[in-house]
Amino acid sequence: MEKPPSRLRTPFPARPPAAAILSKPVVAAPDGETDSGLAPSVDGELAVRPSVDAAEAADPDFDEGEKEAVRATSAFGDRFGVFHRHELARSNTVDTVKENIKASESHVKRARDVKRRPTWSPIYTITASTITNMMYMLKDDVKTGRKAINLTAMPRPVHISIKKVRIPRRLDALPAGMTAERADGTIKAEWLDATTPHPKPGTHTVILYAHGGAYFFGSRKTHRQVTWRLAKYAGARVLAIDYRLAPEHLYPAQLHDMVSAYLYLTDPPADSGLPKYRPDQVVFMGDSSGGNLCTVATLWLRDQARFGIPAGLGLICPWMDLTHSSPSYVFNGKHDILPASTNDPKHGGDAKAHYFTESDAQLVEPYVSPIFSRERADRVAWPRTLIQIGDAERLRDENIIFYAEAFPNSNIRVEVFEDMIHVWHLFATAEVVSREAIRRLADFAKSVVTVDPKDDAAAAAAAAGPSADAAAPAKFSRGIVKVMNRKGFPEEPFGDPIEFLREQRKRLEEYHIQEKK
Repeated sequence: MEKPPSRLRTPFPARPPAAAILSKPVVAAPDGETDSGLAPSVDGELAVRPSVDAAEAADPDFDEGEKEAVRATSAFGDRFGVFHRHELARSNTVDTVKENIKASESHVKRARDVKRRPTWSPIYTITASTITNMMYMLKDDVKTGRKAINLTAMPRPVHISIKKVRIPRRLDALPAGMTAERADGTIKAEWLDATTPHPKPGTHTVILYAHGGAYFFGSRKTHRQVTWRLAKYAGARVLAIDYRLAPEHLYPAQLHDMVSAYLYLTDPPADSGLPKYRPDQVVFMGDSSGGNLCTVATLWLRDQARFGIPAGLGLICPWMDLTHSSPSYVFNGKHDILPASTNDPKHGGDAKAHYFTESDAQLVEPYVSPIFSRERADRVAWPRTLIQIGDAERLRDENIIFYAEAFPNSNIRVEVFEDMIHVWHLFATAEVVSREAIRRLADFAKSVVTVDPKDDAAAAAAAAGPSADAAAPAKFSRGIVKVMNRKGFPEEPFGDPIEFLREQRKRLEEYHIQEKK
C-alpha cells in the first residue's frame, strides 16, 4: 500500500466568531474590487505575512525547504498560528492537492473493495459497485471516459415534454479571466415540462439545472432521471444546460455559461420574444460539479450586485473543495463511487494536479472552491439553500465546513442521508430513498418561490403543499439533520457540526501519525 504523506494540513484553523468577522470592514483587493475570498482577521486587517526569520523563531525545526516556501508565498500558514484561509491554502497548492489525493488513494486499495453500508439494499449495492468499478476504469483517460459515459441518454416518461433550445452566451457578464473570444457561441439546453398545456410565459417556477460529472463528463441527457422528476414533483419548468467541459474549456468558461443561462431567463434581449422571469422565480439546482457551479454562480451574482440572485439553491452533493482537503475525502473512499482523482498524464503532471483550471493556484479561489468563500455583510443575503449529502460519500465534510464555518449565519439547511454515497439520486428508478431526496428538493423549490396566482399549474402544486410521501419540513429554516434510511425517512439530530469537524480532523491527523509509523 502506498504510504501517505507524513504531514497533511487541514485547511482551517480555529475560526474567529462569525459576528466578529462580519462586523468588520471588507478589505479591498489591489485593483479596487472586493475579493470574496479574502477573509479579514478580527481587527479588520489581512493576516500578517511574516518573514523567514519570524518563521524560524516560531519553529526551531524550520528547514531549508520550508524557508523557500515562505519566501515564495509570503505566508507561512496555520502551523504558526496565522489565520488567513485564502493565502494559507494558496501556499504550495500543487503539492498540497497531490498530498491530499495520495492520502485518499492509500486508504482504498482497489475499486472492488467498496464496502457495503448497513442500510444498502442488494440492488443499491450492485449498482454502487458497478458504477465504482466503471469510474475507476475510466478515470485515467479523461476524454475516453467522457465518451463512454455520455453515450447514455436516460429515458423520460411520455408525459414529460422536452424542447431543445440554444442559449446565447453573454458579452455583458464576463467573469474575470473570460475574454470576448471565449464568450462566443451558444449553450445547448432543454426545457422539461410536466404540465400540459405549457404554463404562461413568465408566471411559472423555473429550476435551472446544472448536471454533475467532475467538470469533464455528463450532460443534460445523462441526468434526466433527476430533471424530469423535479419537473413533475415541483410542478415547475426545468431548464437543463450543457455547459462547456474541461479540459478543452478551462475555468471560468463553465461559470460564464451558468450566468448566461440565468440571464437568458431573467434578462432576455428585448427583441427576442423570450419569456422574462423574475429572479425570485428561479431556483438553481445541480449535483456534484453542477452543485459547485450553482454555488459559484450565486457567489458571482452576489458580488456583482447588478443582476439579482436566484430565490434558492438546491444542491445535490455539491463539490465545494477542489483541493480535496476534508477528512471524509480520505475515509469515505472505501464506500463511495468517486475515485480520489484522475491520473490522466495528458491533463496533469508534476506542475499541475487538476485539469479544470489553468493552474492549481486557482483551486483555492472562491469561484472555484466555494469552501474558501465567506458571508458578506455588504451584499444581499445568501439565498435559502438546501444541501443534500450522503453520510458515506467523500464530499460530506466539505459541505459541513461550508455550512458551519464559511456561511455560519446564512439560511442553509443540510440533510445528511444515512449510508448514502455520492449523488444517490441517480438511482431513482430502483431506490425509494433516491426518489425521497428528489421530492424534498422539489418541495424546497415550491417553498422558496413566490407563485403568481395567475399561474394555475404552479399555484395548484403550491396549494397541495409538500408531497404526500415526502417528509420535508413545511417551513424552511437553518439547520443540519440526519435523514435515516428506513420507512418514513425520519430525521434525527446531527449534533454540533463544529465538534463533528473537530473530531474528524483529529481522526485524520491520527491516521497520518499511524501511517508514518
